[in-house]
Amino acid sequence: MDHLRPEEPTLPAAWPGWLFYASTEMNPRNPIWHDVSAVNDYVARCQAFLQSGKPDNDVLLYWPIADFWSSPQGRLQRMAVSATDWFEGQPIGKAAHELWSGGYSFDYISDAQLQKAKTSKGSIQVPGGRYQVIIVPECKLMPLDTLKQLAALAKNGATVIFEKQLPTDIPGLANLASDRKDFQKLVAQLQKGSSFGKGKIVIGNLPTTLAPSSGLNLQEPFAAGGQLSYVRRSFDGGWNYFIANRTSTNYDRLVSLNRKAKSIVLLDPLSKKTGLARGVGRLIREPLVYRAAWRVVPLVRGPLNCGGITLLAKDSIRTFWFGRWAAATASLRTDERSRALAMVVTPLL
Repeated sequence: MDHLRPEEPTLPAAWPGWLFYASTEMNPRNPIWHDVSAVNDYVARCQAFLQSGKPDNDVLLYWPIADFWSSPQGRLQRMAVSATDWFEGQPIGKAAHELWSGGYSFDYISDAQLQKAKTSKGSIQVPGGRYQVIIVPECKLMPLDTLKQLAALAKNGATVIFEKQLPTDIPGLANLASDRKDFQKLVAQLQKGSSFGKGKIVIGNLPTTLAPSSGLNLQEPFAAGGQLSYVRRSFDGGWNYFIANRTSTNYDRLVSLNRKAKSIVLLDPLSKKTGLARGVGRLIREPLVYRAAWRVVPLVRGPLNCGGITLLAKDSIRTFWFGRWAAATASLRTDERSRALAMVVTPLL
């Protein structure tokens, strides 16, 4: 959280001593010193949920690094934090942005990681997670072993989506003639149709290939407009959601989740307050103006044990309002002067 903290110098030095430009002067002279414990507690409560369970992302996004390495821009390809064209200027960056703003959760996968993937009951199993589909951003070059693995996964029941086109060639010069021949032969097989063994090979733009009409149900509806972003993790018996509005526009619409559950528990990691969400007309009675620069706290679906007390609702709900809790107070306000919204949201720290 502090990024870097400067060390106190052992050699004599004029005030403020030895400093690194990107570090935080974390000591009693800092104006935020007295609030650091509250910030740390907030982060600790969030991480108690975000580090538990397993990632629950549906999409594996392949990184076509061969196109980047084969760029004629020079032998040195910088992947710097301050210069992001190596990602944002590439098809994978554009595909990632489209998925993120469209409400799809995903993890990246490389050529080497893809070799460890297996198909099980129509899903893709890799060390650390299970996914419903693999997406290959628009690319020209792909190693032969990678294309073979994608074809094998589809043959065994996986869904593989190629954005707009199939790759056209292999990178490098090793075994060029024989590998290129095998590559082109396999591309011709994949080009024939969507059905491929037990699975599917789909070629097209992402909005069309991921649409509900395609038979896939991967989108979180509340995040489809790009205003809300989220992290979703699964645990034995439910899911943890962390939802954030990082835009400059308030959000006050109905929220519908992708995962089914018997109960929805809201947790405020700033005040440690928890409560059950039972839908419009019960616990949550009014729509909440989800203010810009405010963050929704982890949203837990399923039974939750808090200090030995299990919170569980009997009714089954999927759609509800992010609302002001009637159980909290009848005078909740959503103007700049109100802090009562901490029951459901917390300041973006």
